[in-house]
Amino acid sequence: MTERFTFDLIDEPWIPCIRADGTVVELGIRQTLTDAPTLREISDPSPLVTATLHRLLLAILHRTHGSATTSDWAAVWESGVFDTASIDTYLDEQRDRFDLFHPEHPFYQTAKVETEYAKPVAYMGHELLLGTPPTLFHQTPVDLSVSPGRAARLTLALHGFALRGTGAFRSSHGETEKIHKSARDGSLTTKAMLLIRGSSLFETLCLNLVAYDGDDGQPWSFDPAEDLPAWERDSPTDAEDRHPDGYLDLLTWQSRRIRLIPETDGDRIFVARAVVMKGFGLSSTWKVTNDPMVAFWKRPTAKPSESPWIPLTFDPARALWRNSLSLYQSTEAQTLRPKTADWIANLATDEILPQGTRYAIDALGLAIHPIRAVTMLWRHERLPLPLDLLRDTEYAPLIAQALDAAEDAANQLRPGYDKSRKQQRALQFFVDSLLGIASQTPIQRDRRPTTKGAEFLKSLGIDERYWSRLEAPFRDFIVALPADREGALEAWINRVEETARVAFEETMRSFDTSARALKAEALASRRFRRALADALAPYRDTVRQLAADAAS
Repeated sequence: MTERFTFDLIDEPWIPCIRADGTVVELGIRQTLTDAPTLREISDPSPLVTATLHRLLLAILHRTHGSATTSDWAAVWESGVFDTASIDTYLDEQRDRFDLFHPEHPFYQTAKVETEYAKPVAYMGHELLLGTPPTLFHQTPVDLSVSPGRAARLTLALHGFALRGTGAFRSSHGETEKIHKSARDGSLTTKAMLLIRGSSLFETLCLNLVAYDGDDGQPWSFDPAEDLPAWERDSPTDAEDRHPDGYLDLLTWQSRRIRLIPETDGDRIFVARAVVMKGFGLSSTWKVTNDPMVAFWKRPTAKPSESPWIPLTFDPARALWRNSLSLYQSTEAQTLRPKTADWIANLATDEILPQGTRYAIDALGLAIHPIRAVTMLWRHERLPLPLDLLRDTEYAPLIAQALDAAEDAANQLRPGYDKSRKQQRALQFFVDSLLGIASQTPIQRDRRPTTKGAEFLKSLGIDERYWSRLEAPFRDFIVALPADREGALEAWINRVEETARVAFEETMRSFDTSARALKAEALASRRFRRALADALAPYRDTVRQLAADAAS
């Protein structure tokens, strides 16, 4: 007789939560939702788990609370709690579908895959990476075993953030390699998932509980009768590309056919092996901007068959805040903010959310190598989100100018040639002078910057040092902007100038104090100050114009 395993995700503890007092606990789905007002947040060491846990809970809440209109939403918000009776009724009806090891409908899995194709469970986790080559964290032992709760979390994260490529397929059972072996990315793999964060888990879930009415195009047009979360579907996940049937389908998208293989050691149930095969792939013709928890930027050129909008994602060489205009505002020529931000702005306009309120916006996801399809890093970044920035489009050009000012100042710290000034940039001039090009006149040196000097400057990490010092001041700028546009922008420009100047001076001080070095430093410093002042002059003009407008 086959041993019957069970793990009830509804009531067994497996979701990592932080209480208001800072206590870390694991809770089941039911208690997480009913205790949401007293929980600070869901937080797993993996941002991929944190992201997909929120999408799971949002799908359940859409099933139990709806929220087709702002008045529906306001009723939930003002009550301060989720309706326990509705949650209990729904979860009890679906209990079998939330059993991690159910023989016919294992949660987020496909029962009809053979265990002979199982591999070590470590292959499921980006942070474990038994694959070749290992690119994150550390190699995990082949005999790793995990608890049912962690196996459930790995399963959620893999569906959302699976990497494209080849995998196991049932070749001995007639699956063709062309169709079944090469899988697409998960629904979130190449995107930063954006989560509006409140002061409690209840607020966070509510703030991301956008209007759900496919008949009215919310969050896009679909047939609500066809839209089901993964656990309510009777048909198994298959290896095919398709469009999501609706928002609940997208929130619980099954990008892989997974089957966890439970085992026991005394009273302990654990998972050491799992089958992972190609599942649903998002069709290339699906409109990517439908996902309300993703922001986009507009590429300058796109083929007629391509969407002009590219999802905001993570770049190992560039902090997310440097592209943050797309988090706050939609601009026809540049950015498309997440639909959750539009929803919150509507709630503020309808005075359901009070003016002056400040939330936060979390970005969670991966940075993927663009060619090799391997994980380079994962990130969880948080930026302030004043409601006033969402409501008023007048802030978009000011945020854009603030980001452009920082970029223009950064250009003065980089090697190379300044075409507008027809001379080398200051640091290039300084380093080339030190590298012994004394036989050339200054004019000759300005015309012919050396590759050796540019490579040496890049090795100093000046760019990284400059940008890392601006992240906290940018948050201060965003917080201050709604109350004092002129003052916030002026303070930011001053901070940009100071940060660039300090980075430049630190670089100068790191070299020798010979007469030639001191002479080169003096010449380069004058060049840098003039170039930096010119670069920031247009933004100071904006500050003066804001002051004039305020005085008139």
